[in-house]
Amino acid sequence: MVVAIASVAATPYRETSARNDKIDGVWRMMCLDYQGEKWVTSDSPFPRWHIQGANVRIENGPGVEERMTVKWQTARKPAALDVIDSGTTTIRAIYQINGDQLIICAGTESRPTDFTPRADKNEWRVVLVRE
Repeated sequence: MVVAIASVAATPYRETSARNDKIDGVWRMMCLDYQGEKWVTSDSPFPRWHIQGANVRIENGPGVEERMTVKWQTARKPAALDVIDSGTTTIRAIYQINGDQLIICAGTESRPTDFTPRADKNEWRVVLVRE
């Protein structure tokens, strides 16, 4: 089962913008849609995403975590993010915030155009809620 956007050892990305209070914080994954399957994780305290600016740390369980660097593109419509690994974009995504809910739709081949993941494009959607 896929439980995070990616498992990458990313080099810090230097973004010019400061913290984003709409995004920064701790988020818990509620569900994941991938390859036509939907996994509900609302009954578990994990995975938890700790977002602070360009730095994202994902707790997948006690002592199990992943770190990634992202570039938030809030001016795009829909808003977008890129996962950066050693200066190269490895995953392209779009996102939206609805109150205390963060929805991300991502792909490795291309950036999704809407929030319905397509299996033929290797896209997935994750729904997180702010803690």
